[in-house]
Parts: sequence; structure tokens; C-alpha cells
Amino acid sequence: MPGPGPRRFERLLIERDPIWRREVPAEQQPLLKELDALLDDPFYQGFLIYVHPRGIRPIGYHIARLLDRNPRTPFAIELGLHNLHTTLYRRWIDARLRQCDSPPSAFPQDNTTTEQR
Repeated sequence: MPGPGPRRFERLLIERDPIWRREVPAEQQPLLKELDALLDDPFYQGFLIYVHPRGIRPIGYHIARLLDRNPRTPFAIELGLHNLHTTLYRRWIDARLRQCDSPPSAFPQDNTTTEQR
């Protein structure tokens, strides 16, 4: 589905913008209907994933976004177990606790003594 414009696939497939959909050539309409049917699958609409910096969105959104970025490039989506509440979160908590245990960082010293005041 060739065509110019930023966020083209996002507007066509996710937002389903009627103006953009009318501009799709008649010979490409069956392909658009096929893509709509695929993205209407509950997996693509309901399976939420986090992608930095886009945040938590349905996987169908991220697929359309990848099509906008590189429409002719084949891509694969690999899902991995997040480690927010395992590794990263624990390391962050440990670092914060170490900061509490350590002496204060170098503050400007008052070089005057009480006798000089």
C-alpha cells in the first residue's frame, strides 16, 4: 500500500481515519480489508505491550507504527519477560538504600569556627 504521509498506517489501520481510507486506491481496498480483519483479532487489540518511549499500547498499534517507519522491511517482534519487579526494580531499590546508608555528599563547608563568629 504505497503512499506518502507521516503515520499513514497508524491512521489507516489504528485510527481508521475515513479521509485516509477513501484515498486508498480501489485495487488496494481488498488488502486494506484483509489488514483490518487481521488487526481486529483480539490478540492485536487486547494484548498490551510496553515499548519505550511509546508506552503501553496494543500490539497492533506497534505493528502499524513499524509499518510507518519501514514499510518494505520485514521485522519480527520478540516478546520477553519484563523484569521490572525482579532485576531492575530490585537493583534500583538497593541503590536507593545504599544512598541512605552512605554519608552525605560533599556539602560546602563552613570554614569559620564558632570563635570567629
